[in-house]
Amino acid sequence: MFATGVKTSNPDLEADRKIRDTYAEGNVDPFNKTNGKVAYEHRLWYGVFIVGRYWFLCGCKEVAFLKWTQIIFDNATENGTPVQYIKIIHHFDKGHQLSITNTTARSNTDVSHRIYINENDPLCPIKSFIFFRSLCCLEQDRVFCKPYNSKQMKK
Repeated sequence: MFATGVKTSNPDLEADRKIRDTYAEGNVDPFNKTNGKVAYEHRLWYGVFIVGRYWFLCGCKEVAFLKWTQIIFDNATENGTPVQYIKIIHHFDKGHQLSITNTTARSNTDVSHRIYINENDPLCPIKSFIFFRSLCCLEQDRVFCKPYNSKQMKK
């Protein structure tokens, strides 16, 4: 999502600004409540952006196979006030690859970090994921999948 070419690791440093400009221009709205294809694609597109930007998921497999069970919605207390956050539990560790000389695996729970809600941000990633999850069927295993078919919509 953020690389500037195939098999590269140079991020687009203007990505955040481009997303905000696109949102401000009205060309994308990840909070659109309609069931149309365009609204779904906007939510999907922004969700993929979020997991790439904040949790460094990249490539088709890391994004496509992300499961709702890996996304933890929780609360913390900051100065006596509850604050919502999300963390993603990775089932892999990109920066600590095992090898002949490195035989100690890190715990998957040590790798994830939290992203806290920002009530003042119209594109808050936490608000977006809470909204996105609210539109998904509870039995849905993967985060990013095709839209419901008519049978699933009735259910």
